[in-house]
Amino acid sequence: DEKGGDEKGDAEGGSEGGEESKKKGDGEGDEKREGEAAERGESADAAAPEGEGGQKDAAADRRSVSLPRQKPMLFDILPEESGKVLGRKGETIQIIERESGTKIDLDKASGRLEIKGIKEAQDKAVQLLLAEVSYMKSAGEEGEVLKDERKLDGGASELPPPVKLWVKDREAGKVIGRGGETVREIMEKSSTDIKVQKAEDMRPGTAEREIKILGTAEQQKEALALILAEVSWAKAVG
Repeated sequence: DEKGGDEKGDAEGGSEGGEESKKKGDGEGDEKREGEAAERGESADAAAPEGEGGQKDAAADRRSVSLPRQKPMLFDILPEESGKVLGRKGETIQIIERESGTKIDLDKASGRLEIKGIKEAQDKAVQLLLAEVSYMKSAGEEGEVLKDERKLDGGASELPPPVKLWVKDREAGKVIGRGGETVREIMEKSSTDIKVQKAEDMRPGTAEREIKILGTAEQQKEALALILAEVSWAKAVG
């Protein structure tokens, strides 16, 4: 009987020891996962495996942490083509966002596009947007024209030569406006592209700067009137 009691006691002791060892091992495992999660900047919940779904969530968290921040890209399209980019009930722009993995904001009044996402996604969104419009350029006074297929009334896709004029150097700033605000407003109202010569590009000994207006004849005429309203003197080039 004494032997049997000893064996029973040993078994119970072994069981308790095994449970304590298991708890200790689980605790160490939890601490290890928490430590690894802290190093990655994740929560302990994201690091703890909860089946296949938990592993996928943790992987998604790691990807979101590692993605580099990318400055939004800004572009200008013709305001009248904003509807083509948006599509019926916003369907077109939603498709572009989904296929490119970006977030796109569009100001319908000005035609200003803002594309948010990683660089590769932004580039893909640009290509998808170019397929929807006839005209698109990088935002800003010196923005690069990415596409220009605007058509004249007769159906020809070729635009007339740029309208060129000289304005006084000190008044060129009035055409440009603070932060380019005035020239951007003129371009938006007339649907033209306007290039104002930089001060450092002026010819030696001259006191005037050249302005180029690109667009259809009607658009150039409207832009010219808006520019002349900002200056006291102007001279046609050529």
